[in-house]
Amino acid sequence: MNDLEEIVYKHALLNAAKHKGSANPGAVIGSIMSQEPDLRSRAKEIGPIAGKIVAQVNKLSEDEQSAQMAKYHVEETEKRGRSSRASRFS
Repeated sequence: MNDLEEIVYKHALLNAAKHKGSANPGAVIGSIMSQEPDLRSRAKEIGPIAGKIVAQVNKLSEDEQSAQMAKYHVEETEKRGRSSRASRFS
């Protein structure tokens, strides 16, 4: 997995965690565009990769997704005073 695919994978895992194990490619792309502004110029390249990776993530059970989140150091955190969630990649 190259660096770009890993970034997409992490965003897909986080999106799946927020939606009971089912990630959405459009939401993953939106998350990448908002949180990784340096990748906006590669949007056309990211679209097909996101579709492929979201399909892979959605095939995993929720337990497998959680294990992958731990492996890639992806954490879902609650923002104080708001119902929206933030992500943290290390």
